[in-house]
Amino acid sequence: TEPNRVPMGMKDSTIDSIARILVGLFIAGCLVGLAILSATAANALYGSGGTAERQASVFTRGSTDVLVYYCAPAGQYTLTDLDNEVTNLNVSVTDFFFRESSGLARVNFKRGGIITPEDVDFANTTIRSMHEVAATNGQLTQCHSPRHSGHHALVLTEASADGIAGFAYQGQGFSMVAAPNAHPNRYELFLVTVAHELGHAIFDLPHTREITEPCTDEINWSVMNRRECVSSYLINLQSFEIVCEQRQQLNWPCDARSNATRS
Repeated sequence: TEPNRVPMGMKDSTIDSIARILVGLFIAGCLVGLAILSATAANALYGSGGTAERQASVFTRGSTDVLVYYCAPAGQYTLTDLDNEVTNLNVSVTDFFFRESSGLARVNFKRGGIITPEDVDFANTTIRSMHEVAATNGQLTQCHSPRHSGHHALVLTEASADGIAGFAYQGQGFSMVAAPNAHPNRYELFLVTVAHELGHAIFDLPHTREITEPCTDEINWSVMNRRECVSSYLINLQSFEIVCEQRQQLNWPCDARSNATRS
């Protein structure tokens, strides 16, 4: 009597099944490898020392630097002027974010530099045109040069406010604000504008009220509000806040934020 044998068809089927499993494992391994390579590439591009876009979008706590630039006609400002402005920002705006984050986030302003594009008629250039036309105007684009520097950047420009005092690329670490000269006798309005635009640029915060929504007591003093809700003559940065909903978005506590003191 012949011993029991496995039919050839079944043996081929078993081999085929094993082959399929091995091929599946190989493909899965390739996909995992690709995922690891993709993650490595992303870390190389967006990790520590990477682009401003990633750095800005994830910043909620710790300490981050914002380089401050002037973009103005040659001779309009000196580095001493810039250093004085940096000092002022490090008092008012740094304290504001430190307070609102309950001491979890510190924004440090540092000297960036002075940009002096040629052939720009700043007297007849507006913040709106800086935002809308810069992509096609080579001279105006120079004021945007810090945008891709790999650092958070704030550019103070001599362009006139003309209804728009500043703008930012949300979550991309770059903002531009009309220099204090555009806010005569209302320096606090300048400070509020800086805090508002940095809220967009480095904390990735949207507006708390869009232009078609009514003003309410809850959001009147939100720094991320459109300022039509509050008379510009009543503005004082320390009277504003980041509303609870947005602090929760940043994983900041909603209570006791005013107890944080700057060390």
